[in-house]
Amino acid sequence: KQQELLENTTTSESKSKPKQRPETTGPKSTSSNRTGDYWEHHVMMKAWEKGAEIFPNLGCDGKTDMVLKIDGSLYEIDVKTMRWNFIKGCWHSSHKVHASGVYAVHVNPETRVIRWAFEHGCSGNNKNPSNNRYQCPPGLEGFWD
Repeated sequence: KQQELLENTTTSESKSKPKQRPETTGPKSTSSNRTGDYWEHHVMMKAWEKGAEIFPNLGCDGKTDMVLKIDGSLYEIDVKTMRWNFIKGCWHSSHKVHASGVYAVHVNPETRVIRWAFEHGCSGNNKNPSNNRYQCPPGLEGFWD
């Protein structure tokens, strides 16, 4: 009788299943520094394609990953790789930029899409679009489009 009870509790299916994480393309290295370098270079190339001048930080520390010169203005940029949030079912970055005057750029490793960092919430939060407020230089809201 006790054996039957154990079998029933160990084989029961959970009613709530975590949302599946999409397949991720891109670097396969397990080193977070190498992965970060990869996505920083991805952002640099896209910014260059859009006409920005790029001044990279060659070290792996510091508050900025690069400085972009766009239309004569300089912007300090910190690149953050997004991660899948299983609970909310969306991509997000848990990293926030705390340095004043530094703009965060989020990269989705599945789609390779680059966006200015959201003030809070998930990237592309369709459930509550009012939460999708970018923190970006004025006038550059559509730069990555």
